[in-house]
Amino acid sequence: MKARSADEGWSCTLGKWGIIVADGAFCWFYPDGGEADSKLPPPNLATRLVARAAEPVKIQERLTPVSVGEPAPGTWVFDFDQNIVGFPLVNLPELPAGTTVKVAPAESLAANGTVDQASLGPGDPGTDLFNTYTTAGRPGGETWHPKFNYFGMQWVQVTGLPRGYKPSRNLITGLRVQADVPAASSFTSSSARLNRIHKMAWHSMASNIMSVFTDCPGREKLSYPADYTQPFGALARNFQFPAFLRTTAHHLVEGQSIANTSMAGNVALKTPREKARGHIVDAALADWVEDSSQTSGRITGTWGYYLTIKAMARIANLTGHQADAHRYADLSHDIRNAFNTAFWNDSNHRYTDAGNNDTSNATQTAQELALDSGLVPEKHRQQVLNALVELTYDYPSRDGVGPHLSGGQIGLGPIVRALSAGGRDDVLWDALQQNDRPSYGYFVAPTVANPNGFTTIGEQWDHSDSKNHMILAQIDEWFHAGVVGIQPVALTTLSSTWENRLIFQPKLVGDLTSASGTYQMLQGEARCEWQRTAEGNFHLTVNVPANAEAEVRLPSVGKVNASRRARFVRVDSDYTIYAVPAGTHVFNNETAHAVGG
Repeated sequence: MKARSADEGWSCTLGKWGIIVADGAFCWFYPDGGEADSKLPPPNLATRLVARAAEPVKIQERLTPVSVGEPAPGTWVFDFDQNIVGFPLVNLPELPAGTTVKVAPAESLAANGTVDQASLGPGDPGTDLFNTYTTAGRPGGETWHPKFNYFGMQWVQVTGLPRGYKPSRNLITGLRVQADVPAASSFTSSSARLNRIHKMAWHSMASNIMSVFTDCPGREKLSYPADYTQPFGALARNFQFPAFLRTTAHHLVEGQSIANTSMAGNVALKTPREKARGHIVDAALADWVEDSSQTSGRITGTWGYYLTIKAMARIANLTGHQADAHRYADLSHDIRNAFNTAFWNDSNHRYTDAGNNDTSNATQTAQELALDSGLVPEKHRQQVLNALVELTYDYPSRDGVGPHLSGGQIGLGPIVRALSAGGRDDVLWDALQQNDRPSYGYFVAPTVANPNGFTTIGEQWDHSDSKNHMILAQIDEWFHAGVVGIQPVALTTLSSTWENRLIFQPKLVGDLTSASGTYQMLQGEARCEWQRTAEGNFHLTVNVPANAEAEVRLPSVGKVNASRRARFVRVDSDYTIYAVPAGTHVFNNETAHAVGG
């Protein structure tokens, strides 16, 4: 065997698929994959080298298949029982020289038991993703894995082995890879369903943290900002990103020069026109991957415009640009007024596409975006929350049973936060018990393509496209902030943002009898653990790291036995609130909330 390397004549072009699909997977194997349109010169003495701040991509786990089957003569399918991102390690026995083994990854199975690569992405040549290895006939066997690409895979199909050879499970090892970012938390509960959904969400997030945040492990490995900014509440709950985000910030600056793609948009041309349009912005993609209801792009676009201007006001204030801060604050106020004028309907007390001109299409996303961002005037907040709850329970499902969360990339995170902030965690719990589309139970349900259900979160509520995406993993934020109840409070100064306070506020929902979790702060590990009995006895233990302090919020029902160092603060709505310093604190409430109550 002889290694081949490229010469000094490196060249690059956008290729026939533009920047949306990595052309290395297609172009150079076809006659039109030439050099006529090369765009970039090779590296030279004038090339500026930039140190990478983010953690490197490393092999994180080695998975042995749980089973191997032969759906057709000579076709062997290995099952890892977990959809991962990485590559297969081939452990071949001593085989005749010149034996070519073909290895094909997949996230799903076809009806005949062979692999189905449809979810890995469409392509003009068709989806046929594989590696081949030709043996040298070495005594003792050979070991090999791909070094220039990675895949999304739960199954690996192997063909080309000698006739009559029956492989063991050890023929293939799954190497899971990911950027080596530190863990930020842990979560577990008495609910097997919540634990499984959390595991699925965790793997989807881990699968898309590579040298950049990626869209998905299959067809689109590029770093579209919406794919990681929208679920960032869940991402930051699970992983620590101080170093990784430094590199991401540099990429965002450098990426502004990319042209000729709809993903980049026409912000430079659009922004100066928005004031003339009455501060209403139309977003082409609206609430991407939303279920069958369709929220107006004018609602999502204006919501995004409002958040951007609010952020600019905050940035200007922190950096000492007070005149700009006032200007942006005034503009955000004008946008808020314009949003309510355009979309608020006085008769049904909801946000609709046409405001007072039409009562139809008052979607979940329209209500939750307004609630979560602060666009709703205080006098209307309860009305909008009530509308959101009603729309969630009444959402038309395939079996006629609710509630269901219909939000997509933009709308899912805000509905989780809006319902929890409004004290309606019971709605989230009820939605998580559903099994028909759109629901997380629909991902868990067995199908021909995934006999044991998904092991990661899918890209679309209807199972189409990627089986491993993080835009619908946003419910995982609630598992930490709501169910366990760990809520860090950030202190922002001109030089830094850091968390020095905590709020512990567990949400006792459904028939949960226990939950526990941790969260890694700069000062150390915060921990919260609670149990309750069928009679309603509630036991809570919290740990506050050194040089931090916390507020503990307990259900205001029955007598509370508080930790000796806990200081009573007040009774606020449904909670009794205590302040605690660093250390471990134990609370008991004899008649909090009975299980299921």
